[in-house]
Amino acid sequence: MANKKRRFSKRAYLDYFSKDASGGFTYTGGYYALQGGGYKALSVRLAVFAAVAAVCTVVCGCLPGIIDVFYVILPYVAEVGFTGSVVYAVLRFLTNAKPLREYVYSATVAAFPWRALLAAAFAGAGVIAGTVFFILNGVGNVWLTAAFYVCKAASVVCMLLVRRAAKSSVWTLSKTDAAR
Repeated sequence: MANKKRRFSKRAYLDYFSKDASGGFTYTGGYYALQGGGYKALSVRLAVFAAVAAVCTVVCGCLPGIIDVFYVILPYVAEVGFTGSVVYAVLRFLTNAKPLREYVYSATVAAFPWRALLAAAFAGAGVIAGTVFFILNGVGNVWLTAAFYVCKAASVVCMLLVRRAAKSSVWTLSKTDAAR
Protein backbone atom coordinates (compact mmCIF):
# COMPACT_ATOMS: atom_id res chain seq x y z
CA MET A 1 0.00 0.00 0.00
CA ALA A 2 2.83 2.39 0.81
CA ASN A 3 4.40 1.80 -2.61
CA LYS A 4 1.14 2.62 -4.35
CA LYS A 5 1.00 5.98 -2.60
CA ARG A 6 4.62 6.82 -3.40
CA ARG A 7 4.33 5.63 -6.98
CA PHE A 8 2.87 8.93 -8.12
CA SER A 9 5.08 11.18 -6.03
CA LYS A 10 7.94 13.22 -7.42
CA ARG A 11 10.47 11.09 -5.56
CA ALA A 12 9.07 7.64 -6.32
CA TYR A 13 12.24 6.75 -8.23
CA LEU A 14 14.12 6.73 -4.90
CA ASP A 15 12.43 3.42 -4.10
CA TYR A 16 14.74 1.85 -6.70
CA PHE A 17 17.89 2.75 -4.78
CA SER A 18 19.35 1.36 -1.58
CA LYS A 19 22.23 2.46 0.57
CA ASP A 20 25.33 0.27 0.31
CA ALA A 21 28.06 -0.40 2.88
CA SER A 22 30.25 2.48 1.70
CA GLY A 23 27.48 5.03 2.23
CA GLY A 24 26.68 5.41 -1.49
CA PHE A 25 23.53 4.43 -3.28
CA THR A 26 23.06 1.41 -5.51
CA TYR A 27 20.35 0.94 -8.09
CA THR A 28 18.30 -2.14 -7.18
CA GLY A 29 15.54 -1.97 -9.79
CA GLY A 30 15.24 -3.71 -13.10
CA TYR A 31 16.18 -2.71 -16.62
CA TYR A 32 14.02 -2.57 -19.72
CA ALA A 33 15.57 -3.61 -23.03
CA LEU A 34 14.05 -3.15 -26.47
CA GLN A 35 13.47 -6.49 -28.15
CA GLY A 36 14.85 -7.06 -31.62
CA GLY A 37 17.19 -4.07 -31.53
CA GLY A 38 16.04 -1.00 -33.34
CA TYR A 39 16.76 1.33 -30.43
CA LYS A 40 18.38 3.89 -32.71
CA ALA A 41 15.54 3.73 -35.24
CA LEU A 42 12.96 4.14 -32.48
CA SER A 43 14.91 7.07 -31.02
CA VAL A 44 15.10 8.82 -34.39
CA ARG A 45 11.40 8.29 -35.09
CA LEU A 46 10.35 9.60 -31.70
CA ALA A 47 12.69 12.60 -31.93
CA VAL A 48 11.60 13.58 -35.45
CA PHE A 49 7.87 13.20 -34.79
CA ALA A 50 8.05 15.11 -31.49
CA ALA A 51 10.13 17.90 -33.04
CA VAL A 52 7.79 18.33 -36.02
CA ALA A 53 4.77 18.39 -33.72
CA ALA A 54 6.43 20.96 -31.47
CA VAL A 55 7.33 23.21 -34.40
CA CYS A 56 3.81 22.96 -35.83
CA THR A 57 2.31 23.77 -32.43
CA VAL A 58 4.50 26.85 -32.05
CA VAL A 59 3.75 28.01 -35.61
CA CYS A 60 0.00 27.77 -34.94
CA GLY A 61 0.43 29.98 -31.92
CA CYS A 62 2.32 32.58 -33.95
CA LEU A 63 -0.28 32.98 -36.67
CA PRO A 64 -1.82 36.44 -36.34
CA GLY A 65 -5.53 36.86 -35.77
CA ILE A 66 -6.40 33.24 -35.09
CA ILE A 67 -5.38 32.81 -31.46
CA ASP A 68 -7.46 35.76 -30.25
CA VAL A 69 -10.51 34.21 -28.63
CA PHE A 70 -10.83 32.03 -25.55
CA TYR A 71 -12.36 29.01 -27.29
CA VAL A 72 -9.29 28.78 -29.56
CA ILE A 73 -6.81 29.61 -26.80
CA LEU A 74 -7.97 26.95 -24.33
CA PRO A 75 -7.35 23.86 -26.51
CA TYR A 76 -4.14 25.46 -27.77
CA VAL A 77 -2.78 25.89 -24.25
CA ALA A 78 -3.59 22.26 -23.44
CA GLU A 79 -1.99 21.17 -26.73
CA VAL A 80 1.17 23.13 -25.88
CA GLY A 81 1.29 21.50 -22.45
CA PHE A 82 0.93 17.94 -23.69
CA THR A 83 3.21 18.48 -26.68
CA GLY A 84 5.81 19.89 -24.30
CA SER A 85 5.31 16.85 -22.08
CA VAL A 86 5.95 14.51 -25.02
CA VAL A 87 9.04 16.47 -26.10
CA TYR A 88 10.39 16.37 -22.53
CA ALA A 89 9.78 12.61 -22.32
CA VAL A 90 11.50 12.06 -25.68
CA LEU A 91 14.52 14.07 -24.53
CA ARG A 92 14.64 12.10 -21.29
CA PHE A 93 14.38 8.86 -23.26
CA LEU A 94 17.21 9.92 -25.57
CA THR A 95 19.56 11.03 -22.79
CA ASN A 96 19.31 7.89 -20.67
CA ALA A 97 21.50 4.88 -21.23
CA LYS A 98 20.09 1.72 -22.71
CA PRO A 99 18.74 -0.52 -21.32
CA LEU A 100 16.41 1.85 -19.51
CA ARG A 101 15.98 1.76 -15.77
CA GLU A 102 12.48 0.93 -14.58
CA TYR A 103 11.58 4.41 -13.38
CA VAL A 104 12.83 6.00 -16.63
CA TYR A 105 10.84 3.50 -18.70
CA SER A 106 7.65 4.21 -16.76
CA ALA A 107 8.13 7.97 -17.11
CA THR A 108 8.93 7.88 -20.83
CA VAL A 109 8.02 4.86 -22.96
CA ALA A 110 5.05 3.77 -20.86
CA ALA A 111 3.72 7.35 -20.79
CA PHE A 112 4.14 8.16 -24.50
CA PRO A 113 0.83 6.64 -25.64
CA TRP A 114 -1.48 8.62 -23.36
CA ARG A 115 0.54 11.85 -23.53
CA ALA A 116 0.66 11.76 -27.33
CA LEU A 117 -3.02 10.86 -27.56
CA LEU A 118 -3.99 13.83 -25.40
CA ALA A 119 -1.76 16.17 -27.43
CA ALA A 120 -3.41 14.90 -30.63
CA ALA A 121 -6.88 15.24 -29.11
CA PHE A 122 -6.29 18.85 -28.09
CA ALA A 123 -4.83 19.65 -31.53
CA GLY A 124 -8.01 18.18 -33.02
CA ALA A 125 -10.07 20.29 -30.64
CA GLY A 126 -8.05 23.25 -31.89
CA VAL A 127 -9.09 22.42 -35.44
CA ILE A 128 -12.74 22.43 -34.39
CA ALA A 129 -12.30 25.70 -32.48
CA GLY A 130 -10.47 27.23 -35.45
CA THR A 131 -13.26 26.18 -37.77
CA VAL A 132 -15.81 27.82 -35.49
CA PHE A 133 -13.64 30.95 -35.45
CA PHE A 134 -13.46 31.03 -39.25
CA ILE A 135 -17.22 30.48 -39.57
CA LEU A 136 -18.01 33.32 -37.16
CA ASN A 137 -15.35 35.79 -38.33
CA GLY A 138 -14.72 34.89 -41.94
CA VAL A 139 -11.63 33.28 -43.39
CA GLY A 140 -9.65 36.48 -43.90
CA ASN A 141 -6.21 35.60 -45.23
CA VAL A 142 -6.44 32.28 -47.06
CA TRP A 143 -2.73 31.52 -46.60
CA LEU A 144 -2.91 31.91 -42.82
CA THR A 145 -5.98 29.72 -42.71
CA ALA A 146 -4.27 27.06 -44.80
CA ALA A 147 -1.14 27.26 -42.62
CA PHE A 148 -3.31 26.82 -39.52
CA TYR A 149 -4.99 23.67 -40.84
CA VAL A 150 -1.75 22.19 -42.23
CA CYS A 151 0.09 22.73 -38.94
CA LYS A 152 -2.76 21.32 -36.86
CA ALA A 153 -3.04 18.27 -39.13
CA ALA A 154 0.72 17.70 -39.01
CA SER A 155 0.66 17.99 -35.22
CA VAL A 156 -2.14 15.43 -34.92
CA VAL A 157 -0.44 13.00 -37.30
CA CYS A 158 2.96 13.32 -35.62
CA MET A 159 1.52 12.73 -32.15
CA LEU A 160 -0.38 9.69 -33.38
CA LEU A 161 2.85 8.39 -34.92
CA VAL A 162 4.65 8.88 -31.58
CA ARG A 163 1.87 6.89 -29.93
CA ARG A 164 2.09 4.16 -32.54
CA ALA A 165 5.90 3.91 -32.31
CA ALA A 166 5.78 3.63 -28.53
CA LYS A 167 2.98 1.07 -28.50
CA SER A 168 4.54 -1.09 -31.21
CA SER A 169 7.91 -1.35 -29.46
CA VAL A 170 8.33 -4.48 -27.36
CA TRP A 171 10.28 -4.13 -24.14
CA THR A 172 11.34 -6.80 -21.63
CA LEU A 173 12.19 -6.34 -17.99
CA SER A 174 15.25 -7.98 -16.49
CA LYS A 175 16.55 -7.64 -12.96
CA THR A 176 20.20 -7.26 -14.02
CA ASP A 177 21.96 -4.91 -16.34
CA ALA A 178 23.42 -7.79 -18.41
CA ALA A 179 22.02 -6.21 -21.55
CA ARG A 180 24.49 -3.35 -21.18
